[in-house]
Amino acid sequence: MLTLFLPGAMAGLAVDLALYPLDTLKTRLQGRTALPTCTTLLLSSPYRGIQAVLLGSAPSASLFFAAFHATLDRTDSLLLASLAGETASCLIRVPVDTFKQRMQAGLA
Repeated sequence: MLTLFLPGAMAGLAVDLALYPLDTLKTRLQGRTALPTCTTLLLSSPYRGIQAVLLGSAPSASLFFAAFHATLDRTDSLLLASLAGETASCLIRVPVDTFKQRMQAGLA
């Protein structure tokens, strides 16, 4: 099972780093009442809050893959394995994501 942690961590980091500027843009658009300019949205720290993601992404993705495969090995049920993986992953992902969104919006 330890061999699942590194690939899971790498996959999680790769996705989060690639999509982070889009997530920042979405978060900022959702938090505004007036439509800001494109320059303000795109050039104003698109990676603000990335520290939280870098600290939480690898453990979250690792837990998902480890719990998924451990459950799948015991039950042969994709439904139960997915449920176990998402539940384990959310223990880290939800608090990290909340903090990240506050940083992206300039509230933290």
